[in-house]
Amino acid sequence: MVSRTIDIPTLVPVPDSSAPEQDSFSTLFRRLGAAGPLAIVAAFMPALAGIALLWKMDIVSVWLKTHGTGAVFVYAAGFALLAGLALLPTYAQAILGGWAFGMLVGTPAALAGFLGGSLIGYEIARRASRDRFERIIDEKPKWRAVRDALVGGRGECGGAGGSCAGADAGHG
Repeated sequence: MVSRTIDIPTLVPVPDSSAPEQDSFSTLFRRLGAAGPLAIVAAFMPALAGIALLWKMDIVSVWLKTHGTGAVFVYAAGFALLAGLALLPTYAQAILGGWAFGMLVGTPAALAGFLGGSLIGYEIARRASRDRFERIIDEKPKWRAVRDALVGGRGECGGAGGSCAGADAGHG
């Protein structure tokens, strides 16, 4: 019996030089600048503080009830500030408004808090992140595809969603 040895070449993957380098979590976090720590706070703080508010709802609602009409404005301003800074979840604050003021007064006060909180949160996020998120997303084709599918890509005018005055003129 003759024994044959077959030489099988070993396949070694060749790194694709066109593929973007994968960022580690710490690298990505560092590239986000101030937005990174703010994202961590926004992810965890509302859950913890929301539990605390719901636990102490009776104390806070009694305080609001005993301070008259001005308490509605204090509630709406506090709602806006605490939601905008991502310190309390909006659901817990809305429950507090209904609990303390009833549905008729609590609903408009909560809506004012939602509006104020969204404006505060938007401005903080805009200043903290500047264009960092866009640059990171644009570097990663899969992330860019998700962004483009959800909100549209960057159009010829440079804005998110690709729309600008007159850009669609003649395209019917």
